[in-house]
Parts: sequence; structure tokens; C-alpha cells
Amino acid sequence: MFDEILRDTCLSLTEKEKQFVKDAIKEGKVFLEQVGQAIEAEESCLPITMHGLLLATFSISLSGARAKTSAQKKLVGDVLKKFRDCALYLNPSQAPGEPEAPATAKGRGAAKNEDCASIYQLHIFLEDIEPKIWRRIQVPSGFSLAELHLAIQAAMGWDNYHLYEFKVGRDRYSFPDDDYGDDLGDSALHTLSDIAPNRGKKFTYTYDFGDNWLHRVKVEKILPPEDGATYPRCIDGARACPHEDCGGPPGYMQYVEAIIDPKHPEHEEFLAWSGAYDPERFSLVEANRALKGYFKTAKKKRKK
Repeated sequence: MFDEILRDTCLSLTEKEKQFVKDAIKEGKVFLEQVGQAIEAEESCLPITMHGLLLATFSISLSGARAKTSAQKKLVGDVLKKFRDCALYLNPSQAPGEPEAPATAKGRGAAKNEDCASIYQLHIFLEDIEPKIWRRIQVPSGFSLAELHLAIQAAMGWDNYHLYEFKVGRDRYSFPDDDYGDDLGDSALHTLSDIAPNRGKKFTYTYDFGDNWLHRVKVEKILPPEDGATYPRCIDGARACPHEDCGGPPGYMQYVEAIIDPKHPEHEEFLAWSGAYDPERFSLVEANRALKGYFKTAKKKRKK
């Protein structure tokens, strides 16, 4: 199956990465057999290449959970990003690990002002980190929570590797998953205006249940759309997004302490894992470029 993935896709891996993926798939198959899940492509409704990508992505993520050193974590992150990008290239509407949303709830791409009944201005910050890492974004009131998830990912600077959940009071929303109970609302079928009808409403968005990045979200304003404006857009923010898989707020603080101090005993190890990192850096241009990147596919389709 792995050879077919390499043959039929745009995936480009180093020899070290190829061997890592082969070993990960073997472990992933053993795990799935132990829990009684089907692993053969013939038993799946997906094309064999897409099935292989999903199996490989699951297996790589499984290996990532066991990674202990910075070098192992970097290898997992690099390979996982290549597999996700490859899967999106084959089928832009469905990334590995996320089921396709119903046709009525798919992302619509960037919305012009004439498409928006009203605009929600949201303030978002990461809990348990000081100084605060925060963003201020504007999105259409009719955005589904699945679309809001992507907008937060882009504006904050995350890579959309992991699961997520919105929580409004006792109500929870994500993409449907039988393992998380019947009380989980489908994020593709509920809009921002549904869950937050008034200014001042607060709710939370949790990303990556391993690192547990808790974002607090507040509806600051409900505005009319501006003439000529395109949404979603980021209008302000501060400080750089943490690196994926750095260990949540405690791991992030340890990472920042080491990465900014060349004399720190772990400085070189973290530098090799992540490259240069400035925790104080924030670029409004880059945040909006990322937002356009997430929503450009649907925008192109709309013009046809």
C-alpha cells in the first residue's frame, strides 16, 4: 500500500522519512487489529490511495504520541504535514482524520460584504500563557463552527493537525464521532449566530486534546459588513502561536525559556527541532494570508 501511495501521489519523502512511515504503518496495523478495526482497502469505501493516506496518517500520529525526543517529534511533524498536504491535494474537501461535511455546511471560501448579514468581531486568547497570545478576527455571522475552527486555526497560526471542540455552556460541538457520545453537536450544522446570538457571549475552543490548548473566545461586537471588505479577516493580535506538539502551556513555557537563551542546556536541541522562533513576533499580513489560504479553494469554485 505504501508503494502505491508514493507512485500515485505528489508525496516526496527522504529515505529516512520513508523508513519511518513504513515502520509506523506496521505498528498502526497491529494496533487496529488489536482493537478489531478493518484495515484492508477492500473493506473501505475509499479509493485505495486515499485509504492508504488515512491509514498512514493515523499510524504517524500514533508514533507521534510515543515520541520522546525533540528529533523524533520533529520527524513526526514534518512527515505528518506532508501527508496532510498530499491528502488535501487529492481531495481538498476532506483532510485525513476529518469526515467530509454535509453539502449544506461546507466552507464557502472568502465572503464578500454582500454575502454577510452581519459580522462578528471575536477576541480570542490562549489560556494559561502570559503574556497573552491573542487574535482579533472578524467573521460572517452565518459561519458554521466548522468554518470558525478553520478561521481560528489560520489566524492563530496552528497547522490543523489535531481534533478540536467548541464548548458553549454545557453544549459541545465538533465533527461527528461516535466515540465522543451522542451529546456532541455537529460543528458543520451549527452557526456562530446560533451559539452566540448576542454581543458579549463567551465560549471556548479547545485544540489538540493531548496538549489541550484552551482558547477563550468573546463576541466583542456585531457589526454591519464594510463596503469592499472580504471576510474572514484578522484585524489585530499579539505574539507568536506556540509550536504544535510542544506539550501544552507547561511545555511551551519550558520551550520558550530554552529557545531564547543560547546558554540554556536544551537550547540546541529545541533549535534543531523547531528552527528559530521569536515568541513576541506577530504578523497581521501573515495571519490574513493564512486565512486566504484556508478559504481560497471554495472561493475559486464559487466563481465558476
